[in-house]
Amino acid sequence: PYTVEKNGTADGPQRTVDLGVTGQVWIEQGKDGQAVEAPEAPPQDTTKAVLNYHRADGNYDGWGIHTWTGAKEPTDWAKPLMPVKRDAYGVTFEVPLTDGATSLSYILHKGDEKDLPSDQSLDLATYGHEVWLLGGKPGYLLPQVGGGAAPD
Repeated sequence: PYTVEKNGTADGPQRTVDLGVTGQVWIEQGKDGQAVEAPEAPPQDTTKAVLNYHRADGNYDGWGIHTWTGAKEPTDWAKPLMPVKRDAYGVTFEVPLTDGATSLSYILHKGDEKDLPSDQSLDLATYGHEVWLLGGKPGYLLPQVGGGAAPD
């Protein structure tokens, strides 16, 4: 049995998970039921790429994203695109895309310090339009595609 609470107030009744049937359940805020299959995700906004970036040191001052192929307005190295928000994960960059873009070329950097040494390219057909990155690690934490493991 479990309950979902915020500040000590239950959001719905106590529920039970039958682990013989499923190891996970999906619940919706303010609703009493639960489902054993994930709800259909809302469609992604294909006019932009969203990159969620986490640094182990938590220091995001001066970090920006340099963009070119696929970006609606490619950036100048000296004027990278800055994050649109910061949250518990890290910072979020939103990059408007050209019509029909299939990839986004980018480098996360602070001045001449690059997060990764080589140019990066987000394949939109493979990974979609939103990804989660871990500073200094190639690839994406999420989404995971092809059954591969998350980066070490």
